[in-house]
Amino acid sequence: MVGTTVVGTTAVGTTAVGMCAAATCARTGPGSAWRCRAASLIVVTVNAGALTVTTLTAVAVRELPLTVRAWTLVAAVAADAVTVSTRTTVTATAATRTAVTQTGSWLSGRALTAAMAAAVAPPEEVTAMAVDLRAKLGQVELPNPIMTASGCAGAGRELAQFIDVSKIGAIVTKSVMLSPRSGRPTPRMAETPSGMLNSIGLQGPGIDAFLQRDLPWLLSRGARAVVSIAGGTVAEYADLAGRLSDAAGVTAIEVNISCPNVEHRGQVFACNPDSAAAVIDAVRARTRYDIPVFAKLSPDVTDIVAVAKACVSAGADGLSMINTLLGMVIDTDTMRPRLAGLTGGLSGPAIRPIAVRCIWQVREALPGVPIIGMGGVRTGRDALELILAGASMVSVGTTIFHDPSACARILRELEEELIARGVDRLSDIVGLAHQPPAVTARTLYPNTRISPSTRVRRS
Repeated sequence: MVGTTVVGTTAVGTTAVGMCAAATCARTGPGSAWRCRAASLIVVTVNAGALTVTTLTAVAVRELPLTVRAWTLVAAVAADAVTVSTRTTVTATAATRTAVTQTGSWLSGRALTAAMAAAVAPPEEVTAMAVDLRAKLGQVELPNPIMTASGCAGAGRELAQFIDVSKIGAIVTKSVMLSPRSGRPTPRMAETPSGMLNSIGLQGPGIDAFLQRDLPWLLSRGARAVVSIAGGTVAEYADLAGRLSDAAGVTAIEVNISCPNVEHRGQVFACNPDSAAAVIDAVRARTRYDIPVFAKLSPDVTDIVAVAKACVSAGADGLSMINTLLGMVIDTDTMRPRLAGLTGGLSGPAIRPIAVRCIWQVREALPGVPIIGMGGVRTGRDALELILAGASMVSVGTTIFHDPSACARILRELEEELIARGVDRLSDIVGLAHQPPAVTARTLYPNTRISPSTRVRRS
């Protein structure tokens, strides 16, 4: 932040305190180099009991070797004066001396910051740099790309006590069906290494209750509602789309086609390109023109690109991937399956590499189609990985169960990851991993000359 005092070490016996004039400094992690993209940085060096203030340009401090220990704290510094590069000396006040001489304590740097600011005045108007995190959900613009994953946060009420649901990109609701549904018998959840299996069975109150209770609540909180729908027949999907089109406040529809088709011996819609296309065609025909339709794809197929192409040809504005993978757990004590429904959907960190692969393949085949990526996202860096593979937006799911504030945290971490890499706009790096190494380098380091012979070393 502007005027924040930062402490780090540059050499043995030397301490550096930096006051950023434009709030654009960033670091890639604890102990990493401090990258500055500001017009100037005020650096205070402690040597022989004196604080010398100098102003460096952005070029000079691009790789300033500061090991940052805190953003808003100062360590013990023995000094009675601040010597400014303009030869002006500001004598430390008693409060400042108290703040900087308590050895072994971490103290607020406000007093020292005030002395520095009096000596070297920052620009009158300073605009903090922020990454442009806006994302496009079809033709709908979202303030940022982080969303909940369907089925992991109900209709958002459960999260409201932990985060402001209006601050994330959107709430993707639990899949809504035409009629109330009780779901499968218990037990219907089982923890697995790096993930979990669920066999909930699309439990829910039905579309009438959703429109009367859940959607109005989301709108009252200022949240953007992406409504997930599920059905057993093509006609059920179409009816749901029609009901939602008549309602106000639906941002988009996500079509959960990982449901058995009761008219075709229970074959899952998402596992057959023709069946998937039939659902999307019917939904698109009944959906209002200004509501984007996203098809949610299953990884349990031999060719996810074929299903993706079929859905887009049928009218999908975008794609969501991936849904859970079918799995099973057997209790070795009871020697019986742990889930009453025998099988369940595997989610969590274990499936992230599969999600990255699926997103990559579909982005490669359909580069102009927006993708909501999901699958094992726990951190901002995980979200960045999916974005580099080709996702324009990222849904957060299983990690919400043990960290209800995960969406807000991951959004914050994602922005930090982008700042650390010098990225000004999220849209610039969507699918960037598909580009040649030289293009990737120019995007991250626009002021660096890249040799035509630049190559990426592969292990």
